[in-house]
Amino acid sequence: MSRLRAPAFGVIFALLGGAVGCVDWELPDLDGDGIPSGEDCDDLNSDIFPEADEVWYDGVDQNCDGANDFDRDGDGFDSAFHEQPDGTAGEDCWDEPGA
Repeated sequence: MSRLRAPAFGVIFALLGGAVGCVDWELPDLDGDGIPSGEDCDDLNSDIFPEADEVWYDGVDQNCDGANDFDRDGDGFDSAFHEQPDGTAGEDCWDEPGA
């Protein structure tokens, strides 16, 4: 009966690449938009990534900022003129930034 001895382990270890250390892994970019998976909030859609232009009132966070898509001016009130996915509308009659 044969046993694996320490010298054999050393040979196998050397064949597998030697010393184990830190490896610098690069995250993949699954949708090809140039933003790696760890930084892209939707890496299956190339139109959604940080710094993308936001399309307001469509229920999609294109620029990954987490802001409410139905509150363009950021005042805490949703637009009264754009129906949300649940069928409701907000109370803000003037949802333009700076207004």
